[in-house]
Amino acid sequence: MHDVTDTHARPVSELLSSFDIVQHVQGPTHSSGGTLDLVLTLSSSVIDVSTVYSPRCISDHALVVSVLLVPVSTPATAVQLMRGWRRADRSVLRRAVEDSPLCRPVPADADVDELFTVYDNTLREVADRIAPSHAVHRRLGRTAPWFDADCRALRRECRRLERRYRRTHSVADRRQWVDAVRHRLRVYRDNKEQYWTDRIAEHGSSSPMLWRSLSSMLGDSDRSVTGATGHTADGVCSVFQSQGRGRHGGHGPVTKSDHDSVSVVVGCVPAVHTDRDPPNHHEIAQQVLLA
Repeated sequence: MHDVTDTHARPVSELLSSFDIVQHVQGPTHSSGGTLDLVLTLSSSVIDVSTVYSPRCISDHALVVSVLLVPVSTPATAVQLMRGWRRADRSVLRRAVEDSPLCRPVPADADVDELFTVYDNTLREVADRIAPSHAVHRRLGRTAPWFDADCRALRRECRRLERRYRRTHSVADRRQWVDAVRHRLRVYRDNKEQYWTDRIAEHGSSSPMLWRSLSSMLGDSDRSVTGATGHTADGVCSVFQSQGRGRHGGHGPVTKSDHDSVSVVVGCVPAVHTDRDPPNHHEIAQQVLLA
């Protein structure tokens, strides 16, 4: 990938450009030369630094360290006024309405606008006395596409059982709440897997549609996707196989035995003391290389 004029690197570069993907690693990443280890992101993503450390005895591939700047925004919230009617005493509410001007005789010459004003003010006064309003902060956001009516019903049921357990502290109520939560999580998982399996099966024959489904899964559905590119999985596979033949001396496609000589060793990284500032990526890379 370091040579843009290479016959093998050009199709890969065109494939990445067609999907608006950028490759950030510059320079050789292998002991024999060549850029084999890549860092790929969308063009909208920002890479602050991408450092390549020379290969050591652990592997013949270099250690590539990149810092991806991920913007973290505060979720939007809305304030709603709610009333706790579930905790209101119905007998008290009935007596309050019976003792109010709403249950008194209405004069024959009463004005309609005044009657509506009395009706509204009286009910508000009764509501404020029996079930005072309180502010509730709700997070605004879209629900998952697989979150259907059954999931909403299960969520409401779990919240109801939780409120009952918080009120009674009964072992039986806690058991019902825990069982309901476990059932809800199983339904969530099954719905999610079934939804994305159906999407992949539906768009498996179209690369742009499949990429749009993947972008939707990653929360980037607003990004535009280019049209058909003509690239296929078999074509990309043949490109990498041809690179493997050049890398291994032209003795056929890359097989499992070709990689048996490369072993990945994970060393123990020394513990970082907590009495100083957190280490940066350069310090962590040095610790990995020295492990």
